[in-house]
Amino acid sequence: MEAEKSLHAEVHESGMRLDRYLHEIFPDVTRSRFQHWIEAGCVSITGQQPPLKPSFVVKAGQQITVVPPAPRATLIEPQEVPFSVLYEDAELIVIHKPAGYAVHPGPEDASVTIASGLLHRWRDLPGHRVRPGIVHRLDKATEGVLLVARTEFALSHLSRQFHDRTVEKEYFAWVMGAPSASGTIAAPIGRRRGDDLRMSIRGDGRQAITHYAVTRAVNSRTGRKFSALKLTIETGRTHQIRVHLAHLGCPVVGDPLYSRTYRRFEKYGMMLLARRLSFDHPRSQERLSFSIDFPERFQRFALECSEL
Repeated sequence: MEAEKSLHAEVHESGMRLDRYLHEIFPDVTRSRFQHWIEAGCVSITGQQPPLKPSFVVKAGQQITVVPPAPRATLIEPQEVPFSVLYEDAELIVIHKPAGYAVHPGPEDASVTIASGLLHRWRDLPGHRVRPGIVHRLDKATEGVLLVARTEFALSHLSRQFHDRTVEKEYFAWVMGAPSASGTIAAPIGRRRGDDLRMSIRGDGRQAITHYAVTRAVNSRTGRKFSALKLTIETGRTHQIRVHLAHLGCPVVGDPLYSRTYRRFEKYGMMLLARRLSFDHPRSQERLSFSIDFPERFQRFALECSEL
């Protein structure tokens, strides 16, 4: 939801808590966030004096107005971040994003981000100050190929390619369990109710499509099963691959949000790699493709997983 837009709703049934009612009407906003907004006086109801309480019981016929607080300005300080540059020209940059760095600042994450590293190397990147040159994202725990625009023209052109789904995105993952040899997961994804961090499969979520093929299967000496997967995605929802694989019963090895056994594999990190990215150059229209070799931690896991 865009913070500057007010929300208006009319209550049709009595008896529901205010925070729950708002989340039912506007499911894209978590219930906990509505609770913060209510307590901050951002929610008003006809005939009631704010600030209200999240437990306030709504009555039929009441008019509710929500004015989200203005987002706090985030100033990104240029800082050195250890990423390598795979390609660079006047229009765009392709980097190898390391695991452990968010692409840009989030509302509750003040750690150093890739955006800070980009501004450290290139001071005049286009776009929003919080997302300089960024046309797509990778999760904080995900390593791999990341595309960055250097000009306004490239930012617009590349963003349109992602929107039109003409960008090819190939991933690699080690997962727990043994899925079928290949398959497609088509399940809508939305924010998990009452959770600001996790996503989930939801009937009212946004369309999400993931294709996978098993490239290796391992039965470890302790009885665990691991599978190596090659994945391509048609859509780019938040945590898409991680949620879809967890839904399949085969979470990504080391996934701190969707795997219950992730602590056993913390020394490897999360085993999800954005391995290849293909797109059209914004000026020449030449089809470009960039890929990376398996990082050392992936090679180590491949060697050691039969003993885990």
